[in-house]
Amino acid sequence: SGDTVESPLKDISAGSYNLVATKAADANYNEISINTTLIINKIDQSGNFEITNIDLSYDYLEDISFTVIGGSGDGDVSFTIPGEIFNGNTLVSDPIVGQYTVVATKDGGQNYNDISDAFTFSVVPIDQDPLLFFEKAESNFTNTSVLDDWGKGSRSVYTYKLTGKSLFLFILNLDLFAKNAAIEDPAKTAIKLPTLKAI
Repeated sequence: SGDTVESPLKDISAGSYNLVATKAADANYNEISINTTLIINKIDQSGNFEITNIDLSYDYLEDISFTVIGGSGDGDVSFTIPGEIFNGNTLVSDPIVGQYTVVATKDGGQNYNDISDAFTFSVVPIDQDPLLFFEKAESNFTNTSVLDDWGKGSRSVYTYKLTGKSLFLFILNLDLFAKNAAIEDPAKTAIKLPTLKAI
């Protein structure tokens, strides 16, 4: 970089340098120089870098944030889970029930290698909202859907005819239905509803 340094070299940042050594001239000799490439390698970060708030399980839709300690320097820390989204240290994509491995990585900057830590946790199911019964609606379908009503203490089967619009508006308003309603046969537009319990 054009700076003059003395041997031994101290506190040189990692990188590649063009080092020129020059011996001064005297009465009998001209100045002489030699140059070479000097490479200063990054080193590993020190300390035990680790994720500190490790819970083995979190509820579905629970806010999940992670903290870390250790490592060298003041490099940024990033968190990753394949297919999921973080905002800083907070998982914001609401992963579905299952098992996940989060990896925290601290950037080493110019002088240190990156360092990482990982742990595996589970997202577990939560209780559903209370079930709601609904009134019979007009139908544009040629077939019917069957709902089980256990509200009277014995099983009674009622047949309801539902319009496509009524059903899907209801599904959008009840997350329970959105998860459990399914098309049995798209060609016949048959609709399978979850078992309902009157309350």
